[in-house]
Amino acid sequence: MDVVVDSRESGVRCGVAVRGFALEGCSVVVDVLEFGDYLFDGLVVWEYKTVADFVSSLWDESLFNEVFNQSSVFVFSFLVVEGDFRKHFYKSYWSNRKARLKYHSVDDYVNTMLKIVDGAVRRLRTIVNVIILPTMAECLNEMLEQSRKCVEFKSYGGVVRPSREYHMNPCKAPLMSIKGVGDKLSDKIISELGLSCLSDLCDVYFDDLISIKGVNKGIGDGFWRLVYGMGYDEWLSVNDLLGVDGVGIVKGRSVHSYLLK
Repeated sequence: MDVVVDSRESGVRCGVAVRGFALEGCSVVVDVLEFGDYLFDGLVVWEYKTVADFVSSLWDESLFNEVFNQSSVFVFSFLVVEGDFRKHFYKSYWSNRKARLKYHSVDDYVNTMLKIVDGAVRRLRTIVNVIILPTMAECLNEMLEQSRKCVEFKSYGGVVRPSREYHMNPCKAPLMSIKGVGDKLSDKIISELGLSCLSDLCDVYFDDLISIKGVNKGIGDGFWRLVYGMGYDEWLSVNDLLGVDGVGIVKGRSVHSYLLK
């Protein structure tokens, strides 16, 4: 298995990860990653946080942006958190004067913070797989074992998972949900339009899409409904209305519907 470790990772953790993964037979390189901290076989991405990192990035809201961006590019996207939240908050209470003034006891503070973390984790799980473990060794081992499961593509209980190529591009599954778009045509659309992540779908021009052999106007409309929630002709009409002061997307669609009556 090929592993890329982000060069901006913690020095100690980076060294331990490189040595540990190499001992497990992985080919490991340290390089700058655009998304996440660890990338396995170009398919499985991991963002690594200590409990302290998690809490600080939760307050400045950077955590949600980080995991959303990596999940929009990689099908297998994980967030691993190292440490014990309860211990962290007990310790931080005594060094946080504002917390001591606001909360009557350390237990009040800790329980309140744990509720906030629980809510954040549930929200994060809507976009990324979250795993919380107490030690670095357990986190790194889980990352390796879970990544191996993701890239095995074995049959489980008679259910054959899609091929490796199916997971290489996150645009493939949405495209194949459009009526008339199969495996080969979705690959052709991805190749000719240069689609690499979900956000690229919003940059597609209708004329470029239907110029691809095998893509007709019906498929183009299906694509537009997938991305914009409306057919291409309706989208054009609503777009024209958006230039009028005080007309947003909801009002524009309402006006458009009224004019068609």
